[in-house]
Amino acid sequence: MEEEAKIFDFIYDIIPKLQQYCDIYYSENFKNLKLKDASDFSGGIRLNEKLDMLEFDFQIDGIDEEELYQVFKALKEKKKYYRLKNGSFCLLIVEKLKILIIC
Repeated sequence: MEEEAKIFDFIYDIIPKLQQYCDIYYSENFKNLKLKDASDFSGGIRLNEKLDMLEFDFQIDGIDEEELYQVFKALKEKKKYYRLKNGSFCLLIVEKLKILIIC
């Protein structure tokens, strides 16, 4: 887990700072470690009149329902990121998402 946090910090913090001063070249494997912005989500609330209940729908593009539960768990734990099954990082430091935890 500590190594994962170091990789995230390097991709999220250090590389952008270095790019201000020089060109950065990296391998194809490294290019595959992407930062997915979780702020690109969609959701909705509707009334199910049959059950007399509100239904809530939430999606983040490219993240399946099973993994979405883990993303919410990481948000609740106030983590900066969630490591997706494909190796990419889902960025959770997004103001829009913080309101979901309050609800």
